[in-house]
Amino acid sequence: MKKLIGASALALALAGLMSCASTGAKVPEDAVPAIPHPRTYTVDMADAKSDNLGQTGKANFKFNQYGPNYQDTFDFTAFMKGNKPQAGDTVDINIKGVSDVDVPVLFVNVVDTSAAANYWTVLVADADKDLEIRDIKAGVPFEAHFSVVLTTGMKGAFKLAMYYDGDKTKELGLANIMSEVKVDWEKIAETTDTSKEVASVAPKGPQTIEIDLSKAAALIDMQANVGNDGTLYNYQSIISLYDLFGDNLPRKGDSVRVKFKGSADRDIPKIMFTLVEHTAAVGWWADLVSDDNDSKFYVFAENVKAGEVFELDQTVPIIRDAVEGVSIQIFYDVGEGLGSSFIRFAK
Repeated sequence: MKKLIGASALALALAGLMSCASTGAKVPEDAVPAIPHPRTYTVDMADAKSDNLGQTGKANFKFNQYGPNYQDTFDFTAFMKGNKPQAGDTVDINIKGVSDVDVPVLFVNVVDTSAAANYWTVLVADADKDLEIRDIKAGVPFEAHFSVVLTTGMKGAFKLAMYYDGDKTKELGLANIMSEVKVDWEKIAETTDTSKEVASVAPKGPQTIEIDLSKAAALIDMQANVGNDGTLYNYQSIISLYDLFGDNLPRKGDSVRVKFKGSADRDIPKIMFTLVEHTAAVGWWADLVSDDNDSKFYVFAENVKAGEVFELDQTVPIIRDAVEGVSIQIFYDVGEGLGSSFIRFAK
């Protein structure tokens, strides 16, 4: 049963949100208050974009060498960004389609494929208990409805992964069909769209966000950065800071104060750093501090002596909004006798 918000209560809530518009908070004119968690999200396969095809309404299951199986993933991220699904939320999954090939069993699960989630995180615990759709016949409409509770929240992407064949099919005593399958989806439900939901009002004006790098990386592994032509450019580490920022991602005009205390296992004349976005949403690389190579790099540490503790406390500006996450790029140049190193957090 849907819980309806009374007109007067809704008006008051929206008035509170709109009153912040003059403070710099970007609130859509037709914004609505976010539904509190835990909550229920509905998804319909006809609304999801096939990663293999780049379009909605259809699927093309292709061989996945990492399975090995046949797989396609279906993206609902655009519907979920306003108020991301969290652990404890329920997702009602609605599937109706027609396959061009008989499929003995089709497995389904909810995944996050973003960089912030290490490119593949199952959001419903125990991958051995994937949902199953059995005995799909070519040309005959099939339908399935599932309700799952998330054990991990969405970080950067919300997708359904579907696959067939492989060891799990064999374990059920069913035959692998070893061929690509195409499916046309039919819409049977309305996908929850949180794009207009406002979970919280953005901070007033520019803010300074303070992060402790040691909470994201107690051990920083500085490895050789080698180009495709074999050129050794530097020694570096790129570390996702998603868990430090969460949904409070920095925006243009904000600043980020980075703090760290640690020691290296070798002498290093100078270590530099900058903040970037390293996600698919920005084509895997966007500078957040500056577009100018002469000004986007800051000193992480200088005259580092092996085993001696150094401290970083540096505030850097942000020149553009982060879309899905923030990473820190730490590096030092190639020098005589320099190689890979470890930088360890020190209490």
